[in-house]
Order: sequence, then C-alpha cells, then structure tokens
Amino acid sequence: MNNKYSNFTKDDVVKLCSSLANSDIHISYASTMALDGACFDKPQICPYFAPDYTVIRNKEIRDLYHSEHYTPIRLSKAVDLPENTEELIECINHALAQPEMKSNERIKLLDQMITYRDGKATHRIAAQLKNLILDLA
Repeated sequence: MNNKYSNFTKDDVVKLCSSLANSDIHISYASTMALDGACFDKPQICPYFAPDYTVIRNKEIRDLYHSEHYTPIRLSKAVDLPENTEELIECINHALAQPEMKSNERIKLLDQMITYRDGKATHRIAAQLKNLILDLA
C-alpha cells in the first residue's frame, strides 16, 4: 500500500533495510544511502561516471557529488568513487576481498554527519512526544 506522499510501500522499506543489513557492499549514485550503508559498516561504492559515457551525462553525475548535501560524503574518503566501469569492477572486487578497509573513515563520516549514534533515537522521539502531549494537556 502506497501512502499519499511517496511511491514506496512499507514492504519496500523493510526490503531496503534488509538489503543494507545483509549485503556485502553498497553501490549507489550520489545518494545519502552511503550514510545508511556506512551505519552497517559496509563498503560504499558511488560511481563517479555515467554508464553511457557521454561527456554531458558524466558532468551531470559528477555535479551531483559536488552538491551541498553530498560534498561531506565525497570528501570523507569513506566511499570509493570509480570513474569508469573498469574501476567500478576493481572497487567491487577490492571491497569484497577487504571489507574492513575504510572502516575508520566510515566511522568518522558517521560521527561528522549523524548527531546521535547511540541506538536510542526511538527513546528520544518517544520522550519528546510525551513531553509535547503533557505540555498540551
């Protein structure tokens, strides 16, 4: 069942979380999914090229990585940014062989980008909602 604000279902979210938890590596284009994947301490690969290799498409893809929201991820060195198919294959093979590589960079990225990493987000939200309800009462 879709909600009125998106085109994904609850099952899609469950599948995504399962994929993040159970895959060996994550590959995404200029997406903050790299942060989600880093939360699971999995190698992150973000292709820095367009599959069709046109100059215009490559520029469009690369521009995404220089946007305000993605720049800290790009600069963190926590993600691999292969510039062509051959490099992408090399990055995949390397990440599968040595998944612990860049673990420290992923941790630093999360420390930089995520306010709380203590696993207590649900508790904080519930406490804030409780306080809000009590204030309104």
